[in-house]
Amino acid sequence: MKFFLKKIIYIAFSSKVNVTSNCVLHILHSLYDLKQVTQNWHKQCVIKLLKLSFHQSKTDLCLLLYSIKRIMLLLYVNDIVMTSTNLLHILWFKQALTDMFKVKNLKKTQKILDIQVIHNCKIKTLCLNQTHYVNKILKNLHMQSDKHRVISISLNEYDVFCSVSLTD
Repeated sequence: MKFFLKKIIYIAFSSKVNVTSNCVLHILHSLYDLKQVTQNWHKQCVIKLLKLSFHQSKTDLCLLLYSIKRIMLLLYVNDIVMTSTNLLHILWFKQALTDMFKVKNLKKTQKILDIQVIHNCKIKTLCLNQTHYVNKILKNLHMQSDKHRVISISLNEYDVFCSVSLTD
């Protein structure tokens, strides 16, 4: 899928390319490393998902919901993470997405936004682990040798956050 640029962008030829001196290339379409690519991809993907009857959350534009099929998905850069209570709805969505885009199914999510996702199908739970991210921050702040301790926080202490529902 081609994405047209909103701004005019020129690039110089490599010294290995034999062309007339003082020439540049005018870029017409988004290239993978350009900043506009992710914005274009997100915009085009949202447009297509809205046509499938998804609606975009007002509080988080990366969250799209399909209330009737009870599908929730997160769209970050070039990754889509989705969930539903019904396997048939998941299969429907995967087919609809495949009909619109070239899709690579990476199966269960292992990591998203530097958060490790741990699945336990036997007891039907997901655990989100940010240890890697915290260690990276501690290293950047030169605090990895400082004393740390694990603390448990009950879920009751998270009541200041609003939960997301399918009617968001």
